[in-house]
Amino acid sequence: MRLLYPSTMESKGFFNHPACRLGGNSTTSMTIDVPVASTCGMRRRRVANPRGLVLDTTIVVMFHPIFMTQVDKAYHIQCNYMESNKEVTQALDVSMQAPTELPQSTGLMDDRKAPLCRYEVLTKDQNGSPVMFATIGDIVYHKWSCDSDDSVQYCMTVHSCTADDGQGIGQQLIDENGCSLDNFLLKNLDYGDDLVAGQVAHVFKFADKPTIFFACMIRLEIKDDASSPCKHSFDHCKSPSHRSMPVQTPNRVDKVESNDFPKPEQVDQNRSGRKEDGIIDITSTASGDDDYQFVRSQRDTRHALNLDVSAPSLEVIDLPELDTDVDKLRNESPSLREVKVNFTLAGNKDKISVFASVPPKLCSHSH
Repeated sequence: MRLLYPSTMESKGFFNHPACRLGGNSTTSMTIDVPVASTCGMRRRRVANPRGLVLDTTIVVMFHPIFMTQVDKAYHIQCNYMESNKEVTQALDVSMQAPTELPQSTGLMDDRKAPLCRYEVLTKDQNGSPVMFATIGDIVYHKWSCDSDDSVQYCMTVHSCTADDGQGIGQQLIDENGCSLDNFLLKNLDYGDDLVAGQVAHVFKFADKPTIFFACMIRLEIKDDASSPCKHSFDHCKSPSHRSMPVQTPNRVDKVESNDFPKPEQVDQNRSGRKEDGIIDITSTASGDDDYQFVRSQRDTRHALNLDVSAPSLEVIDLPELDTDVDKLRNESPSLREVKVNFTLAGNKDKISVFASVPPKLCSHSH
């Protein structure tokens, strides 16, 4: 009988890899080492029960150096490594460090010591009475003021002012630096004192909405030196773009208008025009471009306190419907004497379009 000796041992599937194959030496025993981290096909997997790691591979014992024959054997080899957890604890008592009392700083503010601020819309000027009802074009005075026992210690900046209709539609009038965005609606504010600001404006409102709401942010900063003048972010305002910014605002009122709200009256031929000189023409300045929409935000300043202030709602009556007799209107209003209105009609069976043009000097605020 011819005695068979193992000719080759290899990790199954890796016969052509010398590192995964061992040649025989005409003995009855052979030993092959298969590294765990190698390309010889050693598989590893984690098991939950029992918790641990399993390594397995298949070793082929060949009795012919090249071919596999009926006498060759394949052995599946598996090694289990059980995971053992042992909790090790050590107690350590740490005493709390005694707190150190810090002196009261004059460079910080809290709500208890902050000035009390308000926003008012007054008639005519800073000494006027609060306005609750007005007509488009009426002259009003927007006033912001703060009261404090130590007024010389603070600087006030009015910023991020908006006007909204109470139903989510709003326009920003003053930006986050305190600069006017549209001088036709509201000019840059005048600061007569460190804690007082104001500006004259004409009443305006949103189309088909009877009520208008005004809101602003007031930034209070503490001076380094009580005798030094206030430095404001609006000291270097750029020229206004004459376009207010659309903003998202909260709903303040229901969308149903009251039936008893005053309606515009028809002006007959025996009535004269308004007492105020000039014409107030509220022109839509919103472009409708979503790129201009944003949520009002406040600029954080070190050692500053930002307060939200809102003026009481203002009910605005529409302008009366004027007579269409242009010659008569020119005689009644000096500002209309040089006006030439050109009308052009274009249409078909479905619609008629009317185009009107006026001199550029009366439209200097439009875009």
